[in-house]
Amino acid sequence: MIVKKEWIIFIRDRKKPIPLQKLDASIPRLAVNADKLSYLRMEAAKMQKGYNGERKLDYHLRSLPDTFAVLNDVTLTIFGKKFQIDSLIISAYAIYTPEVKSFEGTVTFNTLLRQFIQNSGKKLQGYKYPISQVETIHFHLLRWLQQRGLAGLPIYHFIAFSEQSTIINVQGDERALSNVVSYVDEIPVRVMKKDAEVAKESASNNNLKNRVISTIMRECEEFDYDIFERFGFSLSDIQPGVHCPECGKLGMVRSHGKWHCLGCGAYSKDAHKKALYDYSLLFSPKITNEECRKFLLLKSRFIARKMLQDSHFSLKNRSKVWINKNQLKNLI
Repeated sequence: MIVKKEWIIFIRDRKKPIPLQKLDASIPRLAVNADKLSYLRMEAAKMQKGYNGERKLDYHLRSLPDTFAVLNDVTLTIFGKKFQIDSLIISAYAIYTPEVKSFEGTVTFNTLLRQFIQNSGKKLQGYKYPISQVETIHFHLLRWLQQRGLAGLPIYHFIAFSEQSTIINVQGDERALSNVVSYVDEIPVRVMKKDAEVAKESASNNNLKNRVISTIMRECEEFDYDIFERFGFSLSDIQPGVHCPECGKLGMVRSHGKWHCLGCGAYSKDAHKKALYDYSLLFSPKITNEECRKFLLLKSRFIARKMLQDSHFSLKNRSKVWINKNQLKNLI
């Protein structure tokens, strides 16, 4: 579905990354030691910061004219391996792939050694060289297009820092780096300037642009991975129960048609909806009435059935399995 927002056409909107949603759902339920919990919270904060930076880019991209189309969170497969593109900007002349970086303090690019170092004010830390990252994305995207007979539009990449307060140092070729590295608010101008340059040298190709967009939309996947394997905890660490929407305490009890928090005394009619959404994210979009009762800490089959119906679950072919209709696309 094509949704027009102000001027630019956003064909694929940005959503909160599924791995981040999973971390947000699991952290309040984890029965792990304090060090592990602190580590997971730090990882979730990093992911949230990156997501916020990408949303800042989206805000600035709205200043582009409607001759450009934007596809966000694009995950494609090439050579049996998935690769992700944060933002894909397509015109009738070229394709642009700005990669957002969210770092505080001072960052240093060493163009000779291809090193990238952050000085946060507390410590020095090295990261994968961002130019290598965007070059890899460029290569995979080009080969993906070639395999489908869609090559023809040149591809240009950018590194965009989300915070103006980030100080950028360069050791080496400043001129070459300045053509690629900037801040998110500068990306629309850079894209339009480059597009105008390309337009002077080649004719527009709206047909190819539309074919590229439709093929990406058809083959694009949701970016996801196993957070339990990645971060070193398991499903057995997830505690069941319903969180209080007021104080966040886990373990609300069902009383007189409402959920009651024994911690702060608050009541809620639909606190189970968030709990069942957590289950869909962390365990499976499929759930039985028994599994629902165990997770919500309920005794009544009738009440569990009513809550599943109330939370966008439907009974599959009169079987014992309920499926979250909003999570069907995540079924493997």
